[in-house]
Amino acid sequence: MPIMLLFNLKNIKKKFFLIFVFLLINLLSIKSANAISFVVNNLLIEKQYDKKFTRDKVYNLAFKKAFKEIMLKIVSTGNQNKISDTKINTIKSLIDSFNIYDEKFIENKYTAKVDVTFNKKNTLMYLERKNIFPSIPKKVDIFFLPIIVDSEKSDLLLFGKNSLYSKWDSSKKSYHLIQYIMPQEDIDYIKVLKKELDNLESFNFENFAKQYELKNFIISIVYIDQVETTILSKIKINDNMKILNKKVKKIDFRDKDNLSKVILNLKNDYEDHWKILNQINTAIKLPITLSVNSNDMNKVFDIEKKLQDIDLISDVYIHSFDNETIIFKIIFNGSPKQFITSASEKNMNFEKDENIWRVK
Repeated sequence: MPIMLLFNLKNIKKKFFLIFVFLLINLLSIKSANAISFVVNNLLIEKQYDKKFTRDKVYNLAFKKAFKEIMLKIVSTGNQNKISDTKINTIKSLIDSFNIYDEKFIENKYTAKVDVTFNKKNTLMYLERKNIFPSIPKKVDIFFLPIIVDSEKSDLLLFGKNSLYSKWDSSKKSYHLIQYIMPQEDIDYIKVLKKELDNLESFNFENFAKQYELKNFIISIVYIDQVETTILSKIKINDNMKILNKKVKKIDFRDKDNLSKVILNLKNDYEDHWKILNQINTAIKLPITLSVNSNDMNKVFDIEKKLQDIDLISDVYIHSFDNETIIFKIIFNGSPKQFITSASEKNMNFEKDENIWRVK
């Protein structure tokens, strides 16, 4: 075969390879853009169907409700007032995509379900301008045991005799991230805790949680008397122990509305603590250049998927590529050590060459 023809064949193969890589990178970039986001799914929308009904009003209602839902998941209770008056045009600017489905018109009432995807990078920037550090909307299972202590009678109430225990799940909200795992009635629990009545605040509840294969737990000890109620919460999450102590007006356990309010306030306290542990420090913007061998596209897609699953990555995109390497640009809201730890959890290993992290 002539040398010139062989050279041309090599060039053609190289061009086809680059076209193939280009198409794959475009697909990968689209997937990545959609993955770095905050998502609200299966949100119910209801609106009166009358002469004033329009699609635009439905969309605006859906966007406002979805925005409120995601903010309740990632912003602490104390900061909700800072974003309560967010304008609809601002909300729209944060949205990447939405889908309305299961639309129904029944007896002059319109109902539908909606999925809304918020751009994570733009949302974080908006909250940063409001001086808000949001949190990763991560769900968690936690062992939960409420104990009511009647100081006058030197007695405690557990399980079915405890209104907090029996009514706890009735105040569940869609934006709550904590899944409470409550124990079944156990006579041994009652015996042990009655014996430790005077030492509940120092009692080690870890063995209770381990019976349900959980390390994290919340123990809510409610002291009732004639004037006020003291609620002491022992919270252990990810080896971090926190004691919350609050006083409220005497709880009327027979008043359903009052009890529901107390439960919701407690859940908000616990949700806020969980948010603090998962806070994203958007003031830290660590730029990372990541190099991946482009000859193994299966590995490239695997790396891209793993990057999507790292919570503190606020932005990732393809910067450049050729027939040898693909360069990712990453914005990480944490330290290099945190990035290495997060990547190691995804079985990603690197070697650093000057300012470039190369995937092994």
